[in-house]
Amino acid sequence: MKKTIALIACALSLLTLPTVALAESSEPTDQPGESLGLTLTLPEETAAYAYRLTDEYIVSRVSFQQEESITIEPDSPALLLVLNWYDVPASYTVTQLGAAGETISEETITDRQLGRQISLASNCKQITVLFNENGSLSGVAAYADASSAPGAFSPAPTKCDILIITAEPGMEWMQFGAIIPSYTKEKNIATAVLYISDYSKRARAYEALSGLQSAGYTEYPLFSGYQSDSYDSYKTTAAQFVRRDFVEYLKEQINALSPKVIVTHNESDASGAHSLVAECVKIAVAECPSVQKLYFYGATEGTDPTVIDMNTPLNAYAGKTAAEVAQRAYEQHISRRLFGLVIDPTSAYTLAYTTVGEDVEKNNLLEHMILDSLIYYAQATPAPTPTPEPAATAAPAVPEAQATQENNTPQETTVPQENGSAQAEEKELFTMPAMLLIGLGAALSAAMFVLLYKKISAVRGKGDAVCFCLMPVALCLAAAAILAGTQKETPKAVPAPQTVSVTIDTPKPSETPEVSESIALETTPEPTPEPVDPDAQYYRQPGEPAEVIVVDTENGHWEYRNDDLGIVIDRVKATNPEGKPLTYFVADIHMRDISQFRPGFGAEGHTGRGAIHPWLIARREKAVLWLTGDNLINDEREEKGILIRDGRMFWSAEKEDTLAIYPDMSMRIIKKHSMYPGALLEDGVENTYSFGPTLIDNGIINEDAKYHRVRRTNPRAGIGYLSPGHYIAIVVDGRQKDYSIGMPVWEFADLFASYGCPIAYNLDGGLSAAMIFMGEQINTHSGQRTGDKNDISYQRAVPDGLMFGYSLQVPSVDDPVINDGNNGN
Repeated sequence: MKKTIALIACALSLLTLPTVALAESSEPTDQPGESLGLTLTLPEETAAYAYRLTDEYIVSRVSFQQEESITIEPDSPALLLVLNWYDVPASYTVTQLGAAGETISEETITDRQLGRQISLASNCKQITVLFNENGSLSGVAAYADASSAPGAFSPAPTKCDILIITAEPGMEWMQFGAIIPSYTKEKNIATAVLYISDYSKRARAYEALSGLQSAGYTEYPLFSGYQSDSYDSYKTTAAQFVRRDFVEYLKEQINALSPKVIVTHNESDASGAHSLVAECVKIAVAECPSVQKLYFYGATEGTDPTVIDMNTPLNAYAGKTAAEVAQRAYEQHISRRLFGLVIDPTSAYTLAYTTVGEDVEKNNLLEHMILDSLIYYAQATPAPTPTPEPAATAAPAVPEAQATQENNTPQETTVPQENGSAQAEEKELFTMPAMLLIGLGAALSAAMFVLLYKKISAVRGKGDAVCFCLMPVALCLAAAAILAGTQKETPKAVPAPQTVSVTIDTPKPSETPEVSESIALETTPEPTPEPVDPDAQYYRQPGEPAEVIVVDTENGHWEYRNDDLGIVIDRVKATNPEGKPLTYFVADIHMRDISQFRPGFGAEGHTGRGAIHPWLIARREKAVLWLTGDNLINDEREEKGILIRDGRMFWSAEKEDTLAIYPDMSMRIIKKHSMYPGALLEDGVENTYSFGPTLIDNGIINEDAKYHRVRRTNPRAGIGYLSPGHYIAIVVDGRQKDYSIGMPVWEFADLFASYGCPIAYNLDGGLSAAMIFMGEQINTHSGQRTGDKNDISYQRAVPDGLMFGYSLQVPSVDDPVINDGNNGN
């Protein structure tokens, strides 16, 4: 009998397969809705820069002095205002005004949130923001309703059980990706995130907020605001953080938050900033009594790490794993795209400090801890299937933290059904083929009971006889379940518009039957085709490896392609107007976002001085393409214009035009005396070059270039602009009479014009001229330091360069070098 019951139960359980297979949770969108048009009124001195507040670039901003104000008037009714700050004032007052200018409400805000959301009254027509302290505003947006806006944050936590301390935004996912999904959301462990620095990039702070929102974490993080000229350098970062003061700051934050567990970087991390933070946190923890455990990221040699599972489906994320949640959140850090947005799924941590004993199970950061002492702890369990209760039972009180957790969990959206379609859908669980299968199985089982039951029971017993006879109906039930699930399952994506079936009342028959005309169904509209990227040909193609690298030195051809960067370099051999030999290298560069460009520094501390060989910089920074810069402040700075690198002002003078790279990837020539340096920074310009002369501006060749101090025939380096993200870089070899004589500056301008560049700029050439591809110099100097002046050309050390792309395929500085620039020809 037991066998019979088990067989029937197994068959019936298969009937649930179609329903379970179809259970899916809806995904919240990452993209906010469209904002409303605005009319902005700024102080007279900054009114011309109002465009910066709606250009969608966080790095561009308008600065306001104390007691100045901005007036914001939405073009249509708005219920939400978002202020995206660059530098948040310690205090500002927001006043909402009605149609007649009457005050509806007034609020002074001091929470220093970057993307601050302010609810508006339904009769609000105008908003005034008064600066009680100095500040800089990056953007303003208004929305017709809150659902159209980015997610809002609640105030920063004042207490927590787990504290994530990260030197920079993004590492909370790349290195510590298990924490927020597995502990904060799945178990409701009170968690705080402390960012020590935004790495001098305000946009990275906003990326941090986007990443947290993506994972459903809505408590505002803590931003410390520490800055360094070189975060890779431990020495520079320790000096600029002021190590002793930094430790005291960490003590204050830890004691205020009272965490029991802290997770941070490893002391042996290759990043100087990461290493410093780990060291200082360890020092601070020893004097913070609330801390019971300190974990360093990664496995330390000689120790057995604690590994947190990232592959178990989580209830808080409707079955998604911690790895999936962390990866999606990390992808919000767009500025890290250059380095590859991939988290570390190993999720290993080294216990660096403990007051509750060493981990034994090595799979839980809370091992040995008294869970009742936590602010809140919910042991994750599978969500049970609801069953009818015989009587109503009062629901237990749900802690506030748990209620917040449940509210943040994405819920499946039920699509309204019409004309009883919901009931029809249930009836369609078993279609006609499925019902026929079930009937066939029942008939076969009945026949077997009649014909074979007595014979089998006499030999094997009644239980086996029953099981054997019921086998056809069980198998058919299973097949029907699978068939129903296959026919019922629909793709997760939103379906294309479908033809609507219309029910028509059948007319009463007349004496003479009439033939009804068939009703033409509505034609399904063709789906809108995806827009075609006209530049797609320059990047990696479907089916190609992640990085396509071509090196054909013999024929003078080099290529690099990935999803965001495309570079093609050709060596060109020609003669000048006098019939003398010329050799130059033309790099055609396409990039999809500004993160593909970086300034290169010779000095580890990014001081603007400290010259080293170009190939060393390129290899150390893993640059795909490296081009000589302007010598920064290493030499002749008095002859230059405005020098900005990585958002930092190195030098400001008016002796030379300046080439500026804007956040939309455009390039512009800033004429000397035409713009003050602060305006460039506030326009969002983070990198400028000033060596000169300007070769072409607005499509017009600079005729005065022939009088410039560097006009004579020389090796050359320069860059031209075609369109946002599309550039031409050219390096001309020279001072080698039998190989390449070099170019005077006016011929260099003509060369860029021949490639169609409306803007072109001359960079540091002569002995500095260099083009490096994948860690190898492709142009060359003679290497001769003495002899005929026409043959004295060697690669000298330089302090800076322009870098495009990042690739781990670039050799290290310790690998052999084929061409260091002095191979000669």
